[in-house]
Amino acid sequence: MKIIFQTLMLLCVALLFAQERAMEGQSLPGRLSIRYQPPAVTLRANLQDGNGNQALDAEESSTLRVTASNAGPGKALEMQFRLSKNSLASFLTLPKTSESLAVLQAGENKIIEFPLNTGLETLNGRVSLRLEANEKNNNPIAPLDISLETRAFLAPELAMTDMGINDAQGTYAYGNGNGKIEKGETIEVKAIVQNRGQGEAGNVTARVEVTDASLFFIGKSEFALGDLAAGAFREISFAVTVPPNYSGTSQLPVRLKISEARGRYGKTEPLNLALNETARRAADVTPQQVNIAGYQQTNVNINAPPALTVDVDAHIPATAMSNPKAVAVVIGNQDYQTRDVPKVEYAQRDAAMVKEYLLKTLGYREENIIYLFNASKAKLEATFGTEADHRGQLFSYIKPNESDVFVYYSGHGAPDVENKQGYLVPVDADPAFVRLNGYSLGTFYKNLGKLPARSVTVVVDACFSGGSESGMLVRNASPVFIQVENPALAAQNAIVFTSAGGGQISSWYPEKRHSLFTYFFLKGLSGEADANRDKKLTIAELNAFINEQVPHLARRLHNREQTPLLLPGLELLGNRAQTVLVQF
Repeated sequence: MKIIFQTLMLLCVALLFAQERAMEGQSLPGRLSIRYQPPAVTLRANLQDGNGNQALDAEESSTLRVTASNAGPGKALEMQFRLSKNSLASFLTLPKTSESLAVLQAGENKIIEFPLNTGLETLNGRVSLRLEANEKNNNPIAPLDISLETRAFLAPELAMTDMGINDAQGTYAYGNGNGKIEKGETIEVKAIVQNRGQGEAGNVTARVEVTDASLFFIGKSEFALGDLAAGAFREISFAVTVPPNYSGTSQLPVRLKISEARGRYGKTEPLNLALNETARRAADVTPQQVNIAGYQQTNVNINAPPALTVDVDAHIPATAMSNPKAVAVVIGNQDYQTRDVPKVEYAQRDAAMVKEYLLKTLGYREENIIYLFNASKAKLEATFGTEADHRGQLFSYIKPNESDVFVYYSGHGAPDVENKQGYLVPVDADPAFVRLNGYSLGTFYKNLGKLPARSVTVVVDACFSGGSESGMLVRNASPVFIQVENPALAAQNAIVFTSAGGGQISSWYPEKRHSLFTYFFLKGLSGEADANRDKKLTIAELNAFINEQVPHLARRLHNREQTPLLLPGLELLGNRAQTVLVQF
């Protein structure tokens, strides 16, 4: 038995030795020879490119990822990989052309990577790559012939696509808010820099430059805008002070220099800022970034950025109308001093544009317009008079029976919760005590009715419900809106446009940077309300246009009711409803 056991042990050892030799490609003579089991290696490849469009774009770093798979019963040893390219593809660089794997076990997958870099001179077409592999025991591995699409360089096109100013009091601006650049003012300028081309612009900067040392900046004058893809844009904002003793040219020597990383696709543009001329007004919003992506890079659609100017601001009709004896009061109450009283977002902009329409469209004279920004109670009383005396500044401007009067107010209105009367809210008033520090609507209309004017037109963009676009004005009051009677103007030659009914809120129109009512009031004055296109805009046409547009947009944008009113109504106006407001 001992001899049999020893013989079996020797046989097992011999078999194990023979198997190991066979796996290394060796064979044993005689009966102990074991058959060799080879690997079965296949290759596949995919492209990982910078922008994911599965093409080699100019100036792009990509990676060719190769997956080696072994589906055979044996392992592959000491594999060598070699990548080569078509000799004509001089724009393509292969930082690494060879790679190795020590072992690839049966059933195993491994990934190797080859970086690919393209230059600026890349052409539209295709490039051919060949990947070859061999293994220690010369087991066959089929090579890969790889064809990749290449795309030529797409140039960026940098430009200033819009520009506007703010000359009223703000973060940097300090001026009178009349929309003109004047000596002694600090104006805030907003501009849009956009890539209008198809290619990306890298490391974009914008620098504001002046060639007159008497002009100087407040705040930043150089801006790092980062990378701008096709269609992308950035907004910049800066302030320029024009000293009172400025003696340079009326066309201010201010320009914007735009540059990018390659140093060849920048641009220098004048800002076209002129003294004493009405300038485009900048919006008070920051456009958001637009990312434009598409599989076909050459088909990128370049969308215009949100405009810094609005149609009713930019396209004010200039008519031949002249009304040299007409008098106007235009009020924009935007910034309130009392804590918790919200800002009236677009009041200044509304008032400024109403003034422009008075000057350019209705033929008023600048010296006959009383323009009040953030008016206090004392200023309202000085302008319109008090309960005891109606002879304020407006009264003194009028030529009896010859002057047409136009009054516009944008700001908060509020009710007194006890007497249910409405009040204009001065910027120094507390709506909780509005009966003491507000300006009564009753007094307002009564004093206007005592004016010896030929006609009176009043436009009030405010609500008197106790609510506002930003919340309740009256602290500790019920959130149920308070109904307030709107006093009628006693004069027979007067009309009143109001933005909302007694229990409603006057809405904003953020897209247009105006209140909803004032936007369509101006839109109507621009000619859109001339329903029969006879070049004559009547009271009835303007009222119909406003009441068609405002209620619809208030529901659509804010899910609320807002119904503008005309006082007295059309039935009481009779033939006066056909009075021509604008002759185009």
